[in-house]
Amino acid sequence: MRAAILPFLVAFCFPALTAAPVSGNDDKAKVFADVSGYASECWAYFNTVSRCLSKDPNLKKTYDGLAEQMLQASFFLGKEAGMSDAALQSRMRLNNSSMEDAISSNCVNFSVLIEKHQQRCVALALELKR
Repeated sequence: MRAAILPFLVAFCFPALTAAPVSGNDDKAKVFADVSGYASECWAYFNTVSRCLSKDPNLKKTYDGLAEQMLQASFFLGKEAGMSDAALQSRMRLNNSSMEDAISSNCVNFSVLIEKHQQRCVALALELKR
């Protein structure tokens, strides 16, 4: 994870924070924790879509890779913010459960997730690859 990505993530995920510069350890930790949470949400999104697209091996592979990328980003940034493994794992479970609830645990409803998460999660994944 490059330090250069932090300004983009702050502006992209938390536009209200860009009015004032991020300074001090507490502000930096909060931004890292917030972006870690967003990456965790995107992990759950990509993970759920991957499960729903499991009959298409190429799409499944793509979404599995995106889910792994978000998992790593979430844990890296969460650790940088001082979060414990237990807190990070709990957040992952909660986000995954939220995705399942949104589609009523039925993949026929996964367009609900695409509408809400696809654009921002793909943008985050693309930025993390830079």
